Amino acid sequence: MQKYHWKYLKPVMLVCTSILMAWGCSSNVPPATQPSTSQYQADFTVVQSTAKVLKGGNQETAVQQNQTVKVGIDDRIELDKESRSFLNFPGILDAELFRNAIILLSAIKQESGGSTDITLNLNQGHLFLRLNGTSIGQLTVETPYSTIKTLDEGTEFDVCHNDKLTCVYVKKGTVEMIAKGKKEIVNAGEASYVLKDQPPSKAICAPIDTFSAWEENFRVSADTPALGKVVAGLPQRSCSSAAPDIADLPKAEGMAKIIYGTYEIGRSPADEFHSPLQSIPLANFWIDIHEVTNSQYQQYLDMTATQPPAIWPGDGDHPVRGVTWDQAAAYCSWAKKRLPTEAEWEVAGRGSGQNVPLFPWGKDPLAGGQIDDLPLDDTYSVGTFPFNVSPFGVYDMVGNVWEWVSEPYDSVQEGYKILRGGRYGFIKDLAYRQPALPNDERFVPYTGFRCAADEVQGG
Repeated sequence: MQKYHWKYLKPVMLVCTSILMAWGCSSNVPPATQPSTSQYQADFTVVQSTAKVLKGGNQETAVQQNQTVKVGIDDRIELDKESRSFLNFPGILDAELFRNAIILLSAIKQESGGSTDITLNLNQGHLFLRLNGTSIGQLTVETPYSTIKTLDEGTEFDVCHNDKLTCVYVKKGTVEMIAKGKKEIVNAGEASYVLKDQPPSKAICAPIDTFSAWEENFRVSADTPALGKVVAGLPQRSCSSAAPDIADLPKAEGMAKIIYGTYEIGRSPADEFHSPLQSIPLANFWIDIHEVTNSQYQQYLDMTATQPPAIWPGDGDHPVRGVTWDQAAAYCSWAKKRLPTEAEWEVAGRGSGQNVPLFPWGKDPLAGGQIDDLPLDDTYSVGTFPFNVSPFGVYDMVGNVWEWVSEPYDSVQEGYKILRGGRYGFIKDLAYRQPALPNDERFVPYTGFRCAADEVQGG
């Protein structure tokens, strides 16, 4: 009986054993999956001063000058104030990092076609980036204010971020700058920037020679202005807009120059007529020292045969009033100028620095009692009151007449424009925003303007 069972059991056991062995061998074969991103690492090299790498965001490694370490996903790089370093993904991407930069490698993913997508987080500082060849699918740089994506192979571009803005300058190729659901395409020889909670600026023409020189200076000198300041200082026009002929520029006479920089506008606390306190970068611009007078407007009428404003005529050296927004814009265009933006107007009145006052003369709303000298019932000759002048030498920005501005820096109801400064008998601080229709009969009889320009003759 035992022999009989063994006779038939033995073949069955051999078959089972073979099956089990085959299953065991096959279980040692790794499944066909996408390559793990953990295998991709970059070389991080410090060429000046020191830096540190936080492995996985916490295990800190000090990196000395001329030392190279491997970095990968979730590693955070922090440079000191003197440091300059390189981040190299062999055959894919070269990145140059500068003083006080903070970078996080947040994603590295190999696509099925063999290309690699890389995402870097720039929390602060400057990055110079260069894509190598065709092995990278897309490079994404994320900052607290914006997302920047490459659109071309071999793209070279610079990125900056601080608490004021994110900026980008493209040396070669094309990138897409995204913020607040808006996209801006930035091509070679162009720049753009994003302010906190704002969409990207229009692409600005940025001469490659100028920026190449800036890059070289930035590498060697800590005194070189930050990229954001340089971008904000550019004329805010596209490369397709031809530079104006000198004959087409207004004269500098009677205008004050405001240099590029980051300026404080708004007020805290905010309310219905005041936007929150904020900082905004501005390019160089010029603004009329005085409001446009009746005499100046008369010249315009004589040369253009235009209809006079609602309040006409008036004393020659008093500001023109009774002017609609369209009339003000037309005059400035005739004078080879433009209306100031809302931010430009406010900055021209308040000055630079932090905690800038709300009045041209300072923080005291009454100007030490001098405000009582301003007429309550009519306009006055421009520049009459020496105390009513801003730190930039711009007169009568509070009182006299309301002033039209262009391009509001905060939301305004569709179809409305912004008035600034109050008028005689109704003085308002320099952050006060008054929305009004362009031909609003409640305001036009008390409204004038001044002009601004991006460039001037002899400036």
